[in-house]
Amino acid sequence: MIQQREYSGREVKFNKFVEDREGLLNLLSNQKESKIDIDDPLTLAYIGDAWFSLFIRQKIARFGFQKVRVLQNLESKIVSATGQSKAWHLLKNEWTDEENIWFKRGRNASPTRARAGGDYRTATGFETVLGFLFETNQIARLEEVGQKSLEAVVSELVEKNNN
Repeated sequence: MIQQREYSGREVKFNKFVEDREGLLNLLSNQKESKIDIDDPLTLAYIGDAWFSLFIRQKIARFGFQKVRVLQNLESKIVSATGQSKAWHLLKNEWTDEENIWFKRGRNASPTRARAGGDYRTATGFETVLGFLFETNQIARLEEVGQKSLEAVVSELVEKNNN
């Protein structure tokens, strides 16, 4: 006998969406026609998080470590809520007025979580800024922020390790 599982409303919507193979493939193949909702800070945070993770992975992969575990360990210290929060605070004097506005929108839009403390909310704001820069095609500024964030967090990690 097959057991029936009850699904939440969200799961049912997702399952129906995935079951519509043609609709899903159509959506994914027509990405250039649809745009990201730039007014949604959490969508921008999602994009910003993905960009930052890829940026950091590319940088640390060039260090020459052979063990993926070492790379993942280093990445997890940088691309974490704590690491991103540190990056935001260490660069606090370098943010533009517009970036500060997007940071506040992202920080304040953080979904409620049991552990959603200050670092998580700050990281969401940071990711929102990165997503905004990416979606508005400010690539030079995005890479500058990524590089400065990496340098700031790594410098702090090294200093902490030496003490």
